[in-house]
This record gives sequence, structure tokens and C-alpha cells, in this order.
Amino acid sequence: MKRLITLLFMSVVISGICGYAAESAESILGKAASRINAAKSVTAEYVISSGQSSEKGRLTMASGKFALTSPSLRTWYDGLTMWTYSPALDEVNITTPTAGELLEVNPFAVINNYKTLYSPRLLKSTSDGYMIEMTPLHKGQTFSKAVVTINKESFYPSHIRLTLADRSTVDIDIKSVRSGDAISIDTFRFKKSDAPKAEIIDLR
Repeated sequence: MKRLITLLFMSVVISGICGYAAESAESILGKAASRINAAKSVTAEYVISSGQSSEKGRLTMASGKFALTSPSLRTWYDGLTMWTYSPALDEVNITTPTAGELLEVNPFAVINNYKTLYSPRLLKSTSDGYMIEMTPLHKGQTFSKAVVTINKESFYPSHIRLTLADRSTVDIDIKSVRSGDAISIDTFRFKKSDAPKAEIIDLR
């Protein structure tokens, strides 16, 4: 009888701890998402690496729109249509992306979709950040989990690690994040002058 009571007590305690951790993770991600969405615009400088390769990039966001620039890829998204330019192929693909496709391009979208697409869990809290594991709720995602580190002072992400379906990892080291003024919607739309000779492929 005592053993049964002890087991029941432990199960209640463990459930309480797990529930608290989940609530804490959601609260932290909620603050991070609010910080990003409250700004008129946000610009992040980052380094993305996988295996032996790495490259720098810049991401500018405003009101659900974003523009990404890196040596191997440029992307514009105006809230409905996405243009993706490959300098290597000199072609632009035009699509109407799903939420999952946006996650593949914009790493910050992981934070904004924490309520609907992920189960978050607080892994640990250090002196300067929170490390949160995010597991997709639905199958078919490009990655099997994401670990996001949120800076305690700014509540902006400082690092994101994605584990892909094949167990390889992609690390996004966010060097700086700053808020700014409102940006014209043209910033988030491809213009012919961005790649004058590129082949345009409309996949909508």
C-alpha cells in the first residue's frame, strides 16, 4: 500500500514538473514572438552551417513578411507570394508557400508557430538564455526537432539548431537582431531589377 501511495505521489510530482516546464517554455516563446511581432521591422544577421559548409545571411521581417539575402539564395515574401532566386541557376521560382514551406526558409517562423505546429519543452535555463526543444506536432516536417536558444535580456533568439529527418543538423548562429522603422512592402517583393536576366518560373 505504501509503495502504491509513493508511486502515485511521484507520478503527481513528475506530472507537475513536466507541466510547469511546458508552460514555462510556452511563456518564453510567447514573449519572444511578441517581441518580434511588436516591432515595426526586425533585421537579423546570422551564420548558417551544416557539416563543413557555412555562410552568412541577413533576414528582414515586418508584419509576417520577410526578405532573406545570402550568397546562395535570395527570398522575398509579401505575406502571400514568395519569390526565391538562385544565383547559381539564375532563375526565380514564384510560389504560394504553405506554413511548412515558410519554416524551411525563415528560421524565425519556428517561434511564431510554436502554438500550432510544435510541442515546446524547456531543456535548461542558463545565466543568459533559455534552451527550448520544439518537436513538430505533425509528421512530414522537414526537421524532426528544433532547439531554440532565447536570450534572457532581449528575448530574441540567439541560436537555432534544426535536426533533419536524416539526423543531420543545421545550426543558425544569430549574431545580431535589431528592431527598426516601418519598411515599404516593395522590400518584400521581387523586382526585375533584382535579377534582370533570370528565368522566371511561376509555380503557383
